[in-house]
Amino acid sequence: MDPRLVVYLDFSGISGFLALQPTYDLLDEVDVSVRWLPITGILNRMSNKAPSEPSNDPLAAYKARRKKARDQFAEAELKRNSQLLGITPLQASRTFDAGNAHIGLLYLNQLGIDPRDYIALIYRAAFVDEKPVEDLQNIWVLNQPDLGHMKRPVVKYLKNSRKNY
Repeated sequence: MDPRLVVYLDFSGISGFLALQPTYDLLDEVDVSVRWLPITGILNRMSNKAPSEPSNDPLAAYKARRKKARDQFAEAELKRNSQLLGITPLQASRTFDAGNAHIGLLYLNQLGIDPRDYIALIYRAAFVDEKPVEDLQNIWVLNQPDLGHMKRPVVKYLKNSRKNY
């Protein structure tokens, strides 16, 4: 059956972890087929070049106040989100390459396996337990007993997929 709902997530962001349980609760209430797909990148700017700010910009003071306000909001949001998840802001601000975890999710979709346990374990490993999920050798969540049926095919697929790069 073709999925009627596609849920996109990014393992490298705390917001996806925070939204996970409410999403699961909602999906448990409705009868809908779901496909889980990773978000693999976000475009913040059209180029890698930082925007230039001329020294005689009449809006420089305004821009500085707006930047300060954005930074304060981001810090408060990080603190709020980390409190909601019961982790520290340092844990919540962890950055890592989620490429291998995303590939595992795509493969489970291909197999037709519901990846909810995998998704929850990747988020927990990354942000609560601070495990190195970015390293192919350390996607330790695949060794958990409740994911035993997924372990061999996902690890084999991940190892083979990296040979092509």
